[in-house]
Amino acid sequence: MGKLKSVAARDRRLMRRAARRRLAQITQSQCLSQRECPLFTKLPNELRNMIYEYVLAQHDDPSRPIPWTRHRWRFAHEHRTFADISLLATCRRIYMEAHPISIRGATYHIALNSIGGSSYGWDHPLFHISSQLGKHLYHLHAFLTDMEDPLAMEKLLLPHAHWRRITWSGIHYGNPLTYLDAARKQIIALRLPSSCEEVNLEVPTIHYLLAPTEDAPFVHAQQYQLMDTYLTRTDGKTLSVDRSSLRLYNCQQSRLNGHLYNLVLRVTWRTASHQREYLHCDRLDCLRASLSNDEFQHEVSTFVASFDRKLSQ
Repeated sequence: MGKLKSVAARDRRLMRRAARRRLAQITQSQCLSQRECPLFTKLPNELRNMIYEYVLAQHDDPSRPIPWTRHRWRFAHEHRTFADISLLATCRRIYMEAHPISIRGATYHIALNSIGGSSYGWDHPLFHISSQLGKHLYHLHAFLTDMEDPLAMEKLLLPHAHWRRITWSGIHYGNPLTYLDAARKQIIALRLPSSCEEVNLEVPTIHYLLAPTEDAPFVHAQQYQLMDTYLTRTDGKTLSVDRSSLRLYNCQQSRLNGHLYNLVLRVTWRTASHQREYLHCDRLDCLRASLSNDEFQHEVSTFVASFDRKLSQ
């Protein structure tokens, strides 16, 4: 019985692969035999692309709130995301023109080291995405609990996944010194895809900035080292810290026993490319966060100013 199931599963995989190849081979000449809307086909390409971006955009689904058991994995997220791709079934021409746009603005949320299983040996649809679609991938948002795992960040940097934007959000309850040091070492060691234009790291240990303890000087030192790093792509180009994009915000982390809030520092590395080149299809704005009050904003300004003074010494 098990052998029959494995054969059937293999046949299904082959059928799906053949279907993807047929879809990828659609050309403009094959679209002429289908009935098309004369008005839509007369529109300029730029206007048609704007329509595609609006219709196929990923957005929040208010009817599906994130349950408390998973809420802690998504900083500043209240609802699951949804994208209506029924437009792609209209005709071959629309599919050919629009299917990359549905991927260029999509954010993929993945939780590593999550409760209920090891991060090794698990499966995810992204591992099976074709190389044709992989070149259009936009944003990977991964949530990590174990920064001391030497492969925590590297697991999702697959050779066929050409991400333009990557975000690592840490979930941590232990010693911030250990966590920050592990995060810095991991992110420096990464070899990012040559397509990557932006990397974000969210560190949930910033309450030490607002409530100093005996470890506060060491935490500050680790944060300074994190801010002074450069990330490297496989083509040799580097990403540097964009201090104007530094964010400090509070978020609801869990709803198990009432409301638990945490403070999160987001550090962003970017290339010299203009953000418009890779953000124009993103309607969801996954990294939005209700920024905290003036007191927190003052702490961010103080932190950046102290970092700049340190660099000038």
